[in-house]
Amino acid sequence: MSVAIRGYYDKSGNRNDERITLAGYAASPSVWSRFEERWIRVLQNAPVQPCSYLHMVEARSLTKGFDKSLGWTHPKVDELIRNLINECFATEGWSKGEDRIVAAYCTIEAADYEKACKEIPHLKEKASPIDICAEYVTRVALGLLPQNPDKPRGYRKGTVEMFFDRNEPFKAKVERAWNKAKKNKKGPLGLISAIGESDMRETPGLQAADYLAWHVNRWYTKGCVNSNLMAVLTTQGLGNRFDYKMLLEWYGDEANPKPFSGSY
Repeated sequence: MSVAIRGYYDKSGNRNDERITLAGYAASPSVWSRFEERWIRVLQNAPVQPCSYLHMVEARSLTKGFDKSLGWTHPKVDELIRNLINECFATEGWSKGEDRIVAAYCTIEAADYEKACKEIPHLKEKASPIDICAEYVTRVALGLLPQNPDKPRGYRKGTVEMFFDRNEPFKAKVERAWNKAKKNKKGPLGLISAIGESDMRETPGLQAADYLAWHVNRWYTKGCVNSNLMAVLTTQGLGNRFDYKMLLEWYGDEANPKPFSGSY
């Protein structure tokens, strides 16, 4: 079975991991080819000077590749981000059928997860925060695959590849969840064909994932200060924040877990 969808994902959180976010974008190889060409062109025509990559922490703190000494200011960074939204995300986000790019993010509140584990004895064993995040974004990516004509409605034809930044610790955790899903032959993670890594500074898809993860985490941490999440989600996509109430709703009934629903 050939791979039809490729997803790039990044993890965002704080030092104490009070909140964990996994976010990124999925698309077919042909869409990624167009996206990467546009992304590189926008960076090369950046307001101050040509950029080789976008990294949100550097851009917002005006350090390293976006240092003040190079002429970067917050308004100039905002201009660059607007250009990326208009030239890269908006152009691919509302295409028809599977030929489009789709955003996905999943945020887990650590304190709420621990509280829910006391109410749901099977939760910690069945679904760690990594499992929940990885399954959620994978389900969104699977929605881009065409319907399998030989199966009931909802069964997809093809698989998904996931890519993370090189040396990203979260990748190993997702791989463990993936291997468990393959062994049990159940769940959306079982439809992942491979989990790879790439250098974020050389991979527009990972830069885009960093961009989304940063904005989502900022939105939930500081209440939308410097994070226009609605603009970031210019593309179609789905996101969820699993607080205590949501965890009980999705995982409270072990025999009948809540099925994934939604459209984009």
